[in-house]
Amino acid sequence: MLLNLPLEIVDQLFGYLNEKDQLNFADAHQKLGSALLFHACGRYAKLDCGEFTDDELKVILETCGNSVVKIHIDLLVGTSVIELVPKYCSKLKSAHLCVSNGNITAMKSILSMKDLEFIQIWSPGYVESDLLLDINAGCKRLEICYITNPGVNHLQRLEHLEYLTIYSDRSAGVNHILDVCVHLKKLKNLCVITAEDNTTGSVDHYHDFVYPQVESITFMFCGLCTVLPSCPKLRTLTLFCNEYRNVRIGQMITKYALTLERVTVQLEDAETDGFTAEVFLEVLGECKNLQTISMGAIHVITDVFNEHLDDFINILMANGFNEQRRFLVNTGSSSANEHILKLKTDYINSEIWNLLSFQVND
Repeated sequence: MLLNLPLEIVDQLFGYLNEKDQLNFADAHQKLGSALLFHACGRYAKLDCGEFTDDELKVILETCGNSVVKIHIDLLVGTSVIELVPKYCSKLKSAHLCVSNGNITAMKSILSMKDLEFIQIWSPGYVESDLLLDINAGCKRLEICYITNPGVNHLQRLEHLEYLTIYSDRSAGVNHILDVCVHLKKLKNLCVITAEDNTTGSVDHYHDFVYPQVESITFMFCGLCTVLPSCPKLRTLTLFCNEYRNVRIGQMITKYALTLERVTVQLEDAETDGFTAEVFLEVLGECKNLQTISMGAIHVITDVFNEHLDDFINILMANGFNEQRRFLVNTGSSSANEHILKLKTDYINSEIWNLLSFQVND
């Protein structure tokens, strides 16, 4: 009798059931599955598989898979469920995949889906290097953990990549990553985390690397001695590194003086890695389009106020800053508020406050 009721009436009945019961009903008959799709109304567009059992996931994928556009598959999801994704999720655009030796074959069937544009691959310790060979060539955004140098070699086949984030766990070198990724002509955003910079000898040839479309580069938790590539459109540079070997950080930043708008320099509390008040002013003086600087420590700005305030004011005015358009200093230092209050007290009548603003991230 229930199967003979109009879809609108069955939809109302579904409204009285909890989600688990709805899935049980949908599994009982194809018509009830259609009713679930109607009732869910996009509920599973972003599907986190960790919230459901494998049996529930099979029902969701078989009945509502066509509405899924983003999926997160953790290590607990069975391979029989993973294998259903390419079959039913024809509109899938984004996938966050936790890969293990046990599910890697099933995962490869998802990676090869032709319309999949954003792929995140995470592994608790191992991803075989040829996994990248299974990613569809149309992928535009890739985030991958624990990639090795052999794995990096396969990146250049992804010629449509625009956004690339690599967590290498020091198993891939910065210089090798830059060497390979220069072939990705559509790349706009490159983020390298915990890679090893094992450059030895001359690094002059790195000056020849040109990334024509890159607008943002990030290096985090790695020591840098490599000369960064040329990026004629670079607007955002983030250097969150524990040391800078054989390179001047100011020179690294001013390399992009013509286009740079935002720069982040993460400093250790006890070590400035050469980013002094003088270097800060050098960067600001050469980077005429710079609008924001973010730093983990506040003492560089404190030194600028105490030792070079007139120069700071003159540079900001020359760069076009005023009461309506202020230069932004962003800091996450635990003592930032205390230091900023002292600066405002000590320099209460200074013109600097018409040119500068602070933002403190808790």
